[in-house]
Amino acid sequence: MLAPHPDDEVLGCGGMLAFHAERGDDPLVVFLSDGERAGGASERELAERRRSEASAALAELGVHRHEHFGLPDGELEESHELVVRVAGALARERAEIVYAPWLLECHADHRAASAAAVTAIAAMGDVRAMLYGVNAPVPANELYDVSRYRARKDAAIRRYASQLAPIDILRASRAMDASRTINIPDSTVTDCEGYTAVAADRLPEVAARLRALGDALAPAP
Repeated sequence: MLAPHPDDEVLGCGGMLAFHAERGDDPLVVFLSDGERAGGASERELAERRRSEASAALAELGVHRHEHFGLPDGELEESHELVVRVAGALARERAEIVYAPWLLECHADHRAASAAAVTAIAAMGDVRAMLYGVNAPVPANELYDVSRYRARKDAAIRRYASQLAPIDILRASRAMDASRTINIPDSTVTDCEGYTAVAADRLPEVAARLRALGDALAPAP
């Protein structure tokens, strides 16, 4: 699982991470940056704090493996090593499923992470990309009932105290997951996570179409 910043992993796919951990899949979360420029402290202090928060948040989900690339926050699109390091991590893990942001997220680091994932996954062959949304709802072709993991996801989000201070990301997460249930008649399903699920061989085509959509929707100069 690829997270541009600590907290994206929980907001984007915390429910599915808990599912995989419960099933015994032993998922790995890779944090591309430490989110050190989010404000409220010096960059070094905030990076250390967010790493600590990430470890505690993942523990709430039952996830115990994670690593930090430590690339500069806010500059992922300018990183020359991002694709190489993502590809190396996926190859080392022999990944079968990769969770990554989708290409039209409303943050440059998220879009850079998505582009790197697309390049790495497309070169691997038999891999399934699961593209998630954090600050822009993903056009989901697969929904997963994560109602039973809501409490764990909430607990994980609360571990990110540094991010809860400026924005109520817990409320936003609950709203996003609840909105996915709008056409589900089963009242016991209270939370769903949505993904654009794409096989590696189709990923370049899907990515190209999404980029074209993004260009078409961009404000005129």
